[in-house]
Amino acid sequence: MMRRLTTIVLLLTLSGTVHADVFRPAYLELRDVGDDRYDVLWKVPALGSDRRLSAYVRFPEGARPLDDPHVVVADGAWVERYRIHRVGGS
Repeated sequence: MMRRLTTIVLLLTLSGTVHADVFRPAYLELRDVGDDRYDVLWKVPALGSDRRLSAYVRFPEGARPLDDPHVVVADGAWVERYRIHRVGGS
């Protein structure tokens, strides 16, 4: 019994120093707008107002952006919107 009590107290003491990773997913949305063009919506968790999670989208070779991303930080997310072109789509 004493051994079990000691184990519980030890676990409770150490539990304050244990940290878990926070799972905050990213979100990618592509919309076909015709003529081999796609609207891109990319949301990643914001790390303050000037930093974001280091996750980036890589499109297949031949895809090129048609404009610079429009970036907004809202509701804890870094939101980018832009349009890409890729001949033949997928």
